[in-house]
Amino acid sequence: MWVRSRRHKCAQHSVFSGPEDNLETFCTALTRRDIRYHRLSITGAAHSALLEPILDAFQQACCGLHAKSGRVQLISTLTASGIDESTLNTADYWRRHMRQPVRFIQSIHLAYQQGTQIFLEVGPDAQLVASGQREYRENTYWIASARQQQDAAVSLNLALTQLYAAGVSLPWPTLLGGDGQRISAPRYPFDGARYWRESKPPQPAPIDIALSVGMSVACNNAKKLDLPRLQALKQCSTQFVDQLVRRCVGDAIDRGVDALTIMRQWTSVAPLSATAKAPVEQLCLRR
Repeated sequence: MWVRSRRHKCAQHSVFSGPEDNLETFCTALTRRDIRYHRLSITGAAHSALLEPILDAFQQACCGLHAKSGRVQLISTLTASGIDESTLNTADYWRRHMRQPVRFIQSIHLAYQQGTQIFLEVGPDAQLVASGQREYRENTYWIASARQQQDAAVSLNLALTQLYAAGVSLPWPTLLGGDGQRISAPRYPFDGARYWRESKPPQPAPIDIALSVGMSVACNNAKKLDLPRLQALKQCSTQFVDQLVRRCVGDAIDRGVDALTIMRQWTSVAPLSATAKAPVEQLCLRR
């Protein structure tokens, strides 16, 4: 007995079932081919050959079911086509439904082609909703009546609001039943004027204002600076100071001297002569 497809969930997703050993071999082959898969947590391998021993008893139990004519077109996931009560009352219909693969996505395609836009899953989780959304996202509503990790009341209330938003007419007197007093809503048109108090933006603190003004003044003045001239003045003064220090300590400046030594020598050095200042003055004048 080998692993066989039991459900066609969408164009890229299928469900397979079979004996445990064969499933392990099948999963190993998928892994080698870098095909992603997920092991489902279920109690029985429905729609597989493992159910063969119970099919006779199952068919016998279903003989007591008698379907009546409905008001909504029923699409069978066994045949992926529209059916009526006569098909449902066939002796082996539910037997075949238990054993053969589920043609889920083919049934969804048919419903969508017939103009269906609202799909409601009635079951313990939202697995079919997720599968349907992979196929049709635009102009459709996929609604789950229950989710495993969510409280039942929360899920049902959410489903009701989603159905209402999708345009479904719901029996609100029954859904919102109670013993409260009913009153009539106003029949005049509602005024569209707003009466909410508008919040004002927070005012900056005085220190923030002063800082902002100071930054603005500093930026404007910085734009007016003659940077090339300031650079020339810096180079001129650097050379002038270098000559003064060298005159005080001589070649010792190349080996490094401290400020105290320079100050001691400074008092014994005469001012620069005119010839000593000439190179520096000429440099400054050229700049």
